[in-house]
Amino acid sequence: MRSITVIIILLAALAITARPAITAAAGEEFTASKTAELFLQPDYASFLDKNTLLVDIVVNPNSQAINAANINLAFDQNKLAAAAISYHDNPFSEFIISEKIDNKQGVIKIACGTAANDMAATTVIARISFTKILSGFAKFNLSGSEILAADGLGANILAYPEIHNIYIIK
Repeated sequence: MRSITVIIILLAALAITARPAITAAAGEEFTASKTAELFLQPDYASFLDKNTLLVDIVVNPNSQAINAANINLAFDQNKLAAAAISYHDNPFSEFIISEKIDNKQGVIKIACGTAANDMAATTVIARISFTKILSGFAKFNLSGSEILAADGLGANILAYPEIHNIYIIK
């Protein structure tokens, strides 16, 4: 009876110590470090004309290979209305899986990626064209976005979502 108890305790201890290795093999995010940055440019409004604001969504994977992105961009719908999304033959945005502009909610959602598994340089994912409604500070938020590593597991390597205030000039 005592030997069975000892065996059960040893098996339990083995299961507890082996769990991190098992979960890493099962695909949890133990293989990729969360160092990618997702941000907007410019910090201040740049207008082609006095009513149009162009905002680039930029990814810096910090030398890690990436192949997909899920972008959730919330914007101040009282100050801006999204007019269009463009990708300008960007190799990272080779496949546009989905894109949605909701000016009532102030949200833009983009899911895109590339078949290449070696994209590791800073690149513009998309350019959003906004129409100005009011001047002043407009808040942009990238919470809920993901940058996926080209690691075969689709690990999200986005370090943190950015919140931007862009000053819209009259």
